[in-house]
Amino acid sequence: MKPFVTKSTEISIPGAAQTLQQHRRVYTVISRTVPEALLSDIQFCRIENDVLRVTVSNAAVLARLRFSASQIIDDLANQDIQVNQVNWHVSREKVEPTPRKKVAPAVKGADEKSAKLVESTARDMPDDDLKRALLKMAKNLGKAD
Repeated sequence: MKPFVTKSTEISIPGAAQTLQQHRRVYTVISRTVPEALLSDIQFCRIENDVLRVTVSNAAVLARLRFSASQIIDDLANQDIQVNQVNWHVSREKVEPTPRKKVAPAVKGADEKSAKLVESTARDMPDDDLKRALLKMAKNLGKAD
């Protein structure tokens, strides 16, 4: 998670200064609690209704960070930031649309071969429902009479 405020940023929105200060404090606590290797995978966090909402880059990171939740809550409480729980979210991946592949037309005669095979198998069977179903399938494949 990268801080989104620089020293040159001017604050003109009412309440923004307190929100940014709280964000810095939360970021500082999280950066001390979370392993450094995972810190860069935290994309966003905010506190809303005493719930810390954390967005991470992928589910594997989320699984590893979930074990840090109670430590993060305790560390935030030590900084007088009230949080009752942590909600974890995985950000959506940007998926590039891929064009559909053109499907080659079926090879002529493949259905006829299949129909012949199914029909010959059915003709060798005793007269029952399976035989009638196979003959019907062969007919639908295009060969059986």
